[in-house]
Amino acid sequence: MKTPKNTETRAWRGEIPLESLYTAGLGGEIFFRALKERGELVGTRCAPCKQVYVPARAFCERCFGELD
Repeated sequence: MKTPKNTETRAWRGEIPLESLYTAGLGGEIFFRALKERGELVGTRCAPCKQVYVPARAFCERCFGELD
């Protein structure tokens, strides 16, 4: 059974009050601070996977191991 496609156009009139705050996280904070203060790019390396992450991350996205 196919799902019918919605062809009706809808609009939201007025304003939608949205707020967001982006945080770079611990690894991002270390990365951006080193870039700003020392002009260095900082990354982390997962020893088991031999994967390098720039900017630095708190855990490996492949094996979920903790990174320092």
